[in-house]
Amino acid sequence: MRFLNSQFFSIATVFVSYLLVSGCVSSEPKPLAAASGSLVPPSVTGVELKRVNKSLVRVIQHNMEINPKLEIERLNTPSLDVVDYLALTSLTVNGETFAFSDSQGVFVESLSITKTAVEVTLDFYFPQGGSAVIHCAVDIQADKFKALPCQR
Repeated sequence: MRFLNSQFFSIATVFVSYLLVSGCVSSEPKPLAAASGSLVPPSVTGVELKRVNKSLVRVIQHNMEINPKLEIERLNTPSLDVVDYLALTSLTVNGETFAFSDSQGVFVESLSITKTAVEVTLDFYFPQGGSAVIHCAVDIQADKFKALPCQR
């Protein structure tokens, strides 16, 4: 019995030494990465993904205090190549443009992907005070994204 214990101890020591030398075990934490090797930026607070016809539509929502924008992507399947991209960093309401970066804050109240559009409702806080709830849509039926007029 004593021989088996010493043999087990020797095998365990060799195995642990192998793991340490090969880099499989490390005292330093390693970041989790996607298969492509990229990391999710800390500003991303949410991702919506939905199949629309033959494509996937992905909406990436950023923390509006860190990186005020919404990104909309159309992905081919099965390769997941980005074939269309739109970054929303401002809104246009009745010909007047409201930049996210110039606001006191922009907050996403609702977000949905339908068969025809990405619809988003934002609470926009003006620099001079006051706020407005603004509803916007991006047409996703055509080959290229088209931002539709926003409404208050």
